[in-house]
Amino acid sequence: MLYKYCDFSKKTKDGKVVCFSLKNLAEGSFYLRSIWGMNDPFENKLLLEVPEVNSFRELKNYRRDALGLIDRLINLRRVNEQDYSKLRSFRKEVNRCGLENYKDVFAKFENHAITGIGFLSRGINITCFSERHDIPMMWSHYADGMRGFCVGYKRADTRNSIKVKYVESPNKISMLEALPFSELHVRRLQENVIKYKSIDWAYEREHRVYSLGHKLPFDASEIKCVFVGFKASVEDVEALRLALREGGLSPEIYLCLLEDWSYKVSTKRLSFSEIIGFLKYQKERLAQENVTIEEKRSEILNRRG
Repeated sequence: MLYKYCDFSKKTKDGKVVCFSLKNLAEGSFYLRSIWGMNDPFENKLLLEVPEVNSFRELKNYRRDALGLIDRLINLRRVNEQDYSKLRSFRKEVNRCGLENYKDVFAKFENHAITGIGFLSRGINITCFSERHDIPMMWSHYADGMRGFCVGYKRADTRNSIKVKYVESPNKISMLEALPFSELHVRRLQENVIKYKSIDWAYEREHRVYSLGHKLPFDASEIKCVFVGFKASVEDVEALRLALREGGLSPEIYLCLLEDWSYKVSTKRLSFSEIIGFLKYQKERLAQENVTIEEKRSEILNRRG
């Protein structure tokens, strides 16, 4: 099982207000976002390792490999005019560098974000999943602080699926690893670009599915369960029920709550009607009696055993 955290945020498109999380659910598809639009500022960081060169012969061979890599990058369709200009300029510097300054020259290669074959990932789009549905920080960051929902899939599309590896420092590849740019080799490099993240993100327990397109269909049978955050609005939960109905989906429905004496998220299987009733009563009682959400939650759980 893999889980996708979602919110009910809405955007205006063609004059209509749309919740794309629900729209994609109803249409039976995942939306894949460009890796350059992700929230990790270090996304797409892969370093090109500069080897020690001790002779002119070694430098000549290394320079030849570097020029070959640059030429292949220049020929990529994803290279824009600005990047193309940088690469052409860098190619001249590589061609002229000697033993005394080759490290400085290749340091520029890294500083320009040309290292790690960064260009390769510019056409890659990804969608993200987690191994767990009950991670408080995921509910906070991706499901609007328990106001959103989380969808459990029996399996994500495994054809282009990667389990993220969390590391202390960016992954490095050598110049030779960056060649020869066959189709299979390019795919391996692409996976290297999106596979690694800082260990600070390890709590996400992330899996990624990637594609060159922005839409990826899924079968209705893949959705096993949906978890609703206890702070969701009645209107949003009604819209979620409608989206599932439109998509011909009938997963198990759970309400996600906070445990009393821990920092854990607990779940209780309910019907949509029961969840909506809980949310309505919670809203009314909070307004009338000024009780806390925790008191109301305990009351509901105790009543249902």
